[in-house]
Amino acid sequence: MNALLLPSGNTFIADTYVNEDPTPEQLAEIAVMAAETVRRFGIEPKVALLSHSNFGSSNSLSASKMRETLERVRERAARSDD
Repeated sequence: MNALLLPSGNTFIADTYVNEDPTPEQLAEIAVMAAETVRRFGIEPKVALLSHSNFGSSNSLSASKMRETLERVRERAARSDD
């Protein structure tokens, strides 16, 4: 994970091409682990999953992968809230 400590706020970026073609499950794991790490700094994370499309406007493989990843992240969050 990379950290950008800027006057406008802190930004943490995970998996900047560390994994060549991660699965939705791997991406969900990366997102959850990154959020947990950011919480250790006393910061409540906001997670964004990036693709080339806007708000799900594309049905390409990469956009579909991000939608599936989001579902998995939400499932994990729901399980941890129980």
